[in-house]
Amino acid sequence: MRLIAARRFPILRLLLATVIGGMWIRSHFHSDILAIFLHRGTAHGLMSDRGKAVLLFTNIRLGTARAYTVDHLAIPNDEFTVLRARLYQTPPLPLKFIGLYIGSSGADAFGLPGARYYFLVVPLWMLAVITGPPLMIGLSTFWHRRKWGTPGICANCGYDLRASPARCPECGCAVL
Repeated sequence: MRLIAARRFPILRLLLATVIGGMWIRSHFHSDILAIFLHRGTAHGLMSDRGKAVLLFTNIRLGTARAYTVDHLAIPNDEFTVLRARLYQTPPLPLKFIGLYIGSSGADAFGLPGARYYFLVVPLWMLAVITGPPLMIGLSTFWHRRKWGTPGICANCGYDLRASPARCPECGCAVL
């Protein structure tokens, strides 16, 4: 029974919460940029900067040689100032709603004809609040199921079987 409970450990939720927490702490010292190049080398990005996660979508094509590749760049926050100013302060100004920024570039972004970008900025504390309750529910379920795998407790529903050792009176499951 303990093997079954171990398989249900919410490892992906715990990993996601750990990554978000690590990004949150690291983003106050370094700005990380993860550039993802999709079909035909179209550039997209995920950035963390001063407690915020930035998703960047562009139509800028860098050629098929760059297609399906990834680049990572970590720079001190002070060197990220130019890109930060371009995102938050150039017209058209982004919409701000409960800490979220939603915006786009004007025509010919970065001096490239026809280039545009769209971005979404989400505070990392908001991601932590959103991912925290599912993690807690998963951990709670894991610990309850782990307890249910002990002798004298029904493996199906967790009912105490000390008074009826043959069959669970709650769910009718046979005791192994």
